Amino acid sequence: MKKNNYFTELTYTTKYFIYINTLNMKNYLFLFIIFLSFVFISCGNNYDKAIELLKERQYELALEEFRKVDNTNEKFYDAKSKIFFINGMISYDAGKYDLSIANFNSVSTQDIYKKEADEMVAKINNIPIYIYNNGVKEFNLEHYQLALKEFNKLPKESEEYQKSQAKTIFSKASELLKIDELDSALALLGTIDKNDEIYSKVDEKINYIIKKKDFIRAKEYYNEKKYSESLELLNKVEKNEEFYNEAKDIINKIEEVQEIKKYEIIKNVGYIIEYHPNSYRAIRGMIINNKKYNYGEKKELMKLLDNNNFKLEINFSKISLDDEGNIYFHFEDNKKLGSDNIRTDWDNPYGGKGMHGTEVIGFYLDLGDQGIYIKDKNIVEKIKSNKNKYKLCIIYKVVDIQTVDESDWNRNEYFKPYLEKYFIIDEDNNEVIYKSEINN
Repeated sequence: MKKNNYFTELTYTTKYFIYINTLNMKNYLFLFIIFLSFVFISCGNNYDKAIELLKERQYELALEEFRKVDNTNEKFYDAKSKIFFINGMISYDAGKYDLSIANFNSVSTQDIYKKEADEMVAKINNIPIYIYNNGVKEFNLEHYQLALKEFNKLPKESEEYQKSQAKTIFSKASELLKIDELDSALALLGTIDKNDEIYSKVDEKINYIIKKKDFIRAKEYYNEKKYSESLELLNKVEKNEEFYNEAKDIINKIEEVQEIKKYEIIKNVGYIIEYHPNSYRAIRGMIINNKKYNYGEKKELMKLLDNNNFKLEINFSKISLDDEGNIYFHFEDNKKLGSDNIRTDWDNPYGGKGMHGTEVIGFYLDLGDQGIYIKDKNIVEKIKSNKNKYKLCIIYKVVDIQTVDESDWNRNEYFKPYLEKYFIIDEDNNEVIYKSEINN
């Protein structure tokens, strides 16, 4: 019997605890439902309260209530839109117009306050100080066209309109510079008061225009082949100026042209014969570029020729192409430098009879079998497209003069050259387009 009583009591106790636990679970569930109801009612109350406060234009209090509406509430996104609107109004009252516009533009299109938000944006856009500040912002960024667009909106009777005048003139001048209306821009800048707050920028811009005018004039001098005048202006361009690289390029071109110009072309070579008054001997020699050189002073002549470079200019009327399409310029004939017919008179100056005759003498630049290869494809194509436009200029030294007698009264003098470098010149623009050393 005792055993049965024990199990009976245990069963009773277990049932009691199950009952108690079941009762507690029901209580907890009931309390949880009450809590949720309170939360939903509270959120709903926050939103409704915020709407009433917004209608009364109590922005700070309304903002506080709208922020309490969480993302579980169906009014959450509408509350968020209202927050943008309220922040827009608060920013507007604080004069923070950019922030205000950003908030107004974020108001939902479904919001009943969207129309008012758009009206506030339009209102701000017509406030002179806001227009002026926008113009100044673009002006400081050197967006002069956009700055002008803002400044032109200002009412003429406003204080901001007067404040904007120097900046407006400066912006107009800057736009004129873009189309190289330098004189018009300079004239406009000259009307700005030296006491204006932006005059340091004005002075800098005026100096820039003056330098640019000088640079343009330098290019005109270059095109007119007035190289000295051009160089005088180009050498004033400083490294920090925008047209420095172009100026340097022109200077290099001028120096190349001047380098070629300083070399003489051997021409007008002739023969001289002078009779010594106290002997039967005649003194023979040459005339080279109008300078006399006696054969007896050949060392002097060779020293002069060896210490000076000369140039030979040849047109590209005849060119040959190798298998790879390179230009091969071959000197087929010796270059004739001149010829002379000299009457040789051997009559005795003291009355005795002598002999006389006429000698025929030719002068040549002995080019032998030399030639020049031009392998730069761009240059080759240019020359092929218009042979008459380009000229080959070869720089050389004379290293020897050899006499070859063809007969008793006929001989040739051969100038032996050493070719050093060559230039290809664009004759239309008087510009060196290519230069190279020569491998003899």
